[in-house]
Amino acid sequence: LLGSTSPQEFHESLNRLLMTLSEANCTILMFELPLPPFRYDIAYSQRTLCDRYNVQLIPKRYLLATIVGEGKTLDSIHLSEKGHEELANFMESLLKPVLE
Repeated sequence: LLGSTSPQEFHESLNRLLMTLSEANCTILMFELPLPPFRYDIAYSQRTLCDRYNVQLIPKRYLLATIVGEGKTLDSIHLSEKGHEELANFMESLLKPVLE
């Protein structure tokens, strides 16, 4: 997202990944990406492909809630131990019904 990958390359790569995963006949969850301004093409690809492959898209507000707050990141992007714990707890609450 911050590199040189074009929107078309992103779309094609995500499509290949989801096509492969969907063949496994499993439940797929994906976080909606928190995108920089004016990257609507990436968001559109992600939503379109999640619809196509029946992927549950987790709204970005849940990921952002893990990042925002005192001591949750090391540098405002990379999670600290506290941030990892919060994300793990959230993922456990999300996955528990799927795994049971």
